[in-house]
Amino acid sequence: MNLEFLIESYSQSPRILEIADKILLPHPKRLSCSRLTGSFSSVVFSSLYRNPSLKDFNHLIVLEDAEEAAYFHNDIEQLINPIDLFYFPSSFKTNKTISEESSSHVMLRTETLARWAGVGSKKILVTYPEALVEKVVGAGELNAHTISIKVNDKLMTDLLMEKLVAYGFERTDFVYEPGQFAMRGGIFDIYSFGNEKPYRIELFGDEVDSIRIFDPASQLSERKLLQVNLIPKFDQHSVETTRQHLFSFIPSNTIIYTSNWQIMLDRYADFYEQIDASVATDFTSSADFEKALSAFTCVECGLNKTIPDPLTAFAFDTADQPAFNRQFDLLIKDLQAHQSAKHPIYIFAENPKQLERLYSIFSDLKAEISFIPIPAHIVT
Repeated sequence: MNLEFLIESYSQSPRILEIADKILLPHPKRLSCSRLTGSFSSVVFSSLYRNPSLKDFNHLIVLEDAEEAAYFHNDIEQLINPIDLFYFPSSFKTNKTISEESSSHVMLRTETLARWAGVGSKKILVTYPEALVEKVVGAGELNAHTISIKVNDKLMTDLLMEKLVAYGFERTDFVYEPGQFAMRGGIFDIYSFGNEKPYRIELFGDEVDSIRIFDPASQLSERKLLQVNLIPKFDQHSVETTRQHLFSFIPSNTIIYTSNWQIMLDRYADFYEQIDASVATDFTSSADFEKALSAFTCVECGLNKTIPDPLTAFAFDTADQPAFNRQFDLLIKDLQAHQSAKHPIYIFAENPKQLERLYSIFSDLKAEISFIPIPAHIVT
């Protein structure tokens, strides 16, 4: 069995179907899913995502902090590997130094906004409270300030370079980070804020002959493209735009998930209180954040129920895995108890050889343990 089959099966379980039915009820609502330990909140979300009745929804997941968000993002990649999965960090290097931006974080935010501004559903955004405090550019303005270049286009390089500078780009000899461009003969390299790697545009006269993505370290081309969209440096105010809260940017068919409602609100408020009054207009207050939440269906998926006045509260029955510390007799005893209770046993291992080793150990110890091996790793 693989993870995909497991998630597809669980998405049709009575509990998941009941939660999906509640989500589909009209008007924004709050739901609670508590007593979810380890990575089981990731399993619950993945099963809801795979449920056919929720196929027309987008999903925004707010975890307690950046580390938990990164782990959850990794779990979702392992469990369902969706196409439109995005990690949305704060622009800043740390939560205590909001004057120091991280270029990689700015790139991730910009790429996410650019993709979410497009049509379609089933997008997933994973984030944390501090990243939500910053306002973002509106979808219309994002599209209006995006520069599109196609193969066979006539390209006025002087005008393009002038616009790039106005949009916060810097001219360099070689590009190695977002926000840079370089012109050498008939080769125009641009590192957009909306792409993980830079573009190389080869010109024949003033006509675009080819467009490629290339590795900035090796300078080797990776693949050809027919069109690229260059995203400006919105998060550093290089473009005059009207800014808004992220919840005003995302589509109305978005479901909000959080691992702990109260911690989300507390961390949001704590971060907002650190912001200097001189830049406060670039951030959304705690009161406005709570008001924005009320326009969406919100689902708390975590260990404890902290969300107030949920329409329905679902209590799961999960427990942390005991620590056996290589004492296989204790492991066998625990698994036999589950087997006696007629619980299906799934054992996950990143390396398939670890599963083979378990089979051998159980055989050597004459333990008749029936389990379903799943060669995959999720964070617990």
